[in-house]
Amino acid sequence: MSFRARVITAMILVALLPLVALSFLLLNQAQQTVVQTIGDSFASQAHTALDTLLERIEDAINQIALLTVNPTLEQLVVLRPTNAMSAHGLEQNMSPEEMESVMEETRNLAANNRTQAFLEDLVAQFPIFAEIIATNSDGWTLAASSRPERFLHHEAQWFQVALGGELYISDIQYLPSIGEMGIVISAPIVRINTGQPIGALRALVSLKEVSQALLPVAQQIPGGELQLLSQGQPVVTIEAMEDGAAVTLHDTGEAQAVIVAPETDADWGIGSSLKGAEAVVAKLAASREAENSAALNWELRIAQPTSIALAPLNRVQVLTYTVALLALVASAVIAAVVTARLVRPIRDLAAHAQDAAHGMLRQFKAGYRMDPETALLAESMNTMTTNLARLLKRVHDAATNVSFSSQQISAGMEEIAAGTQNQAQDVQAGTGQIDAMNKDMQAIDAQAQKAAELANSAIRAAHRGQQSASAAVRGMAEIRKTVDELGEQTSQIEQILGFIQDIADQTNLLALNAAIEAARAGENGRGFAVVAEEVRQLAERSKSATNEIQAVLVNIQGQAKESMRSVEEGQRLVEQANGALEEIYAAVQSTTELITAIAKASDEQAERTEAAAELFDSISNVTQQTAAGAEETAASAQSLADMAHELQRLLEEYHK
Repeated sequence: MSFRARVITAMILVALLPLVALSFLLLNQAQQTVVQTIGDSFASQAHTALDTLLERIEDAINQIALLTVNPTLEQLVVLRPTNAMSAHGLEQNMSPEEMESVMEETRNLAANNRTQAFLEDLVAQFPIFAEIIATNSDGWTLAASSRPERFLHHEAQWFQVALGGELYISDIQYLPSIGEMGIVISAPIVRINTGQPIGALRALVSLKEVSQALLPVAQQIPGGELQLLSQGQPVVTIEAMEDGAAVTLHDTGEAQAVIVAPETDADWGIGSSLKGAEAVVAKLAASREAENSAALNWELRIAQPTSIALAPLNRVQVLTYTVALLALVASAVIAAVVTARLVRPIRDLAAHAQDAAHGMLRQFKAGYRMDPETALLAESMNTMTTNLARLLKRVHDAATNVSFSSQQISAGMEEIAAGTQNQAQDVQAGTGQIDAMNKDMQAIDAQAQKAAELANSAIRAAHRGQQSASAAVRGMAEIRKTVDELGEQTSQIEQILGFIQDIADQTNLLALNAAIEAARAGENGRGFAVVAEEVRQLAERSKSATNEIQAVLVNIQGQAKESMRSVEEGQRLVEQANGALEEIYAAVQSTTELITAIAKASDEQAERTEAAAELFDSISNVTQQTAAGAEETAASAQSLADMAHELQRLLEEYHK
């Protein structure tokens, strides 16, 4: 995109962008306001229409409740319809099927002409009632404003609820007797003096009549749609037309198109119309709960397509777009005129810059009047051209100086490279000597390691000998303790032997006394004398054995004392050996520590030697790198000199 096109685009954007943004903002705000107003209006109208509808239902309920206490109806139900039964050929003992067959033509006994006329007048007076019938407690139709769907109603839910004394209101359903959709309202006919139900009064309310309350609302909304739903199913649909409104009554059992309301708690929102178009939809629910009756659960929905609701706003929107387009064209024309005046001097200055790029360093002079800004740009261009000429002169002089200096640097670098090569050779010789020293230190370190291992082996052997000597000392102590215990036990045995010897002496004395007593007894004591002799012999043998044992104990005690002296001598010798081993262990341990220190010193010396070798290698590498760098510097200096010559040549060509 050219500069002129960019300037025009920028001017159009600056001029129109705020206007367009403001227009869209205002249109959006206006649309929201209109939708808000329409939605609130629809919600208010739905509330009014639903209230009117429910008021009609409540009026019908109140009217029916009032009729149930009418004396005419009470009299109709209380009196037995004998004459009417005879006139129709109806008997009490007939079956329900027979009664229905007999009453097929009228399905109404018309028991009281006055009551019959009263009900007919009541339906004519209140159009909301399509039909009213009165029954007795048996469910017979006694009076009706028109022919009902059947004669007997005893099984109908409305009859059972009413006869139970409760008010009944049905959901919207099909009513066969009138052939339309509607609701059933029933109430009990009570006896005034007792208050007990004696019959039932039923009224049919046509849905078509009820829906008339919704027509004014639908007719006020252009293109509007109104729908009444019961239990979520549409029962009445009203569509506004140019010449009125179309009312459609639906059977609740058939699938029908439904106005889709937004799923929010608000009374209105954006939903869909019956045809699926986007629409502003208002919804309002109403319910009436009655005991023993179907729930009156209705919902009223009002919709208007947004294409109709926002039609005036759409016309304003088209007008706004037209104005914005005209403003766009006007801005483009103005921008083209302004940019034409700006672009001409810029193009001339660009051509002058092209000439300066080719070496034509002259002053720019315009043949027309320029704006102050453009004139300032031209003046700056002339100043730049002058400064550029001066700069080129200084560059030419500097290139000459650089060429001369580069040649001198190149020569100096060549001399440095030669000296560096000699230094590298000397460093390599020193590195060889350091390597030889390092090998010798490694051999010394290996020998020191072997000596340390031998010293450690000696320490371990001395330690084992010391442990063995300690064990021998402990063994000698145990032996001495055992010998001492043996001496004590020998002494105890001597005491026991003394006791035994005393017993033997006493036994011998007793045996002698027994023998004397036996001799005195004569022949009678001979057996006792034999026993006494044997006892004496045993006592002498015991004494002899005791003497022998005592001799053995004396011998044992002597040997024990000799063993004690040997044990004490052995203990003393073992203790001396243990002391010697401890001295050997200490000496070997000192030797080991010394050898370990020597090995450690050898390791450190080897490490230092290796570090020195690595340092010499590093010095050698640095020296070689320095030599290479000097050669590269010399080559760079020569290249710089060549570049300076080339720069001088280019400057000479630029000034041609």
